[in-house]
Formats: sequence, C-alpha cells, structure tokens
Amino acid sequence: MSNLQDLEKFVDDILPSFKELLSAVTSGANTAKAKTDSLDAVAALQKLISESSQPTAATNVQAAAAVTDVRGLLLNVLSQAAASNVALVETDVNTINVLFTALEDRAGRLLEIAAFAGIPRLISANNLVTISANIRQAEADIKARQQAKQILDAVVKTVILAAQIAAKVAA
Repeated sequence: MSNLQDLEKFVDDILPSFKELLSAVTSGANTAKAKTDSLDAVAALQKLISESSQPTAATNVQAAAAVTDVRGLLLNVLSQAAASNVALVETDVNTINVLFTALEDRAGRLLEIAAFAGIPRLISANNLVTISANIRQAEADIKARQQAKQILDAVVKTVILAAQIAAKVAA
C-alpha cells in the first residue's frame, strides 16, 4: 500500500541535505554526509514509487498535506538557492515554478473534494431534485447571458472601431 508518509519523510530529509550541499558548493567543503543523507531521503521516495501501483490509505486531507509539504520544499529550494551564490539551472527553476503552481492547484482540489464529500449524504432526495432543477435553470440563464455577452463584445468592438475612424477623420 502506497504510504504518503514516505513522501513526507523525503521532504523532511532532503531539505537539510540540500542546504548542506549549497554550503558545500560555496565553501568547497566535503559533501560525503550530505550525499549519504540525500541517498537516504531518496530511498523513502523510491519506496513510495515502488508501492504506487497500490492505492493509498490516505484521506484527501492527508494527501493535500503531503502535496503542500512538497510545495513547501520547492519554495525552500528556490529560496535557499536565491539566498546563496549558487545559481540553479534556468530550466530547473522554470520547472519548479510550474510544479509549484500545479501542486497548489492539486492541493486545492483535494481539499475541495474532502470538503464536499459529505454533502450528498446531507441532502435529501427531494432537495436534490429541487437543486438539480435550479442548476439546470442557472445553466440556461448562463447560456443566455453568454450570448448577450458576445453581442455586447461585438458592440464594444464596433464602438472602438468608430472611435479609431473618428480619430483618423479628425486628424
């Protein structure tokens, strides 16, 4: 069974190694301990990967916490590198930025799913019918408004064009 604690262990173990490696790069110190610690951290990640074909027992809230931990790790990597005189590879920085945003989205979705998981049990069948009818009506209203918005956008573009023509004529 896949265990998100392995992911959290990786996060907890790799950051000190990263900091040691940054220091070693700038000072020329020995990296043996940081290398060993990094490999130990990677072992936790490998364990998680080897078990990834099996479902995790974690709740959505626990999964969101693990995702948030990794997101924090990404931020720490960028912050620590920025505070040092060691430059990260530009593609790595770009990848970290993209993943940072993606993990924020993923954590939010997991928390949203967790927050709404109990709702179907809280709403009676009669209320569900009423709510469904209201949602269908809202959908129809939105579709009608979208058409009006398209017409409005076309009118605005026409007004802009008229103003551009007026500016040329008045010149």
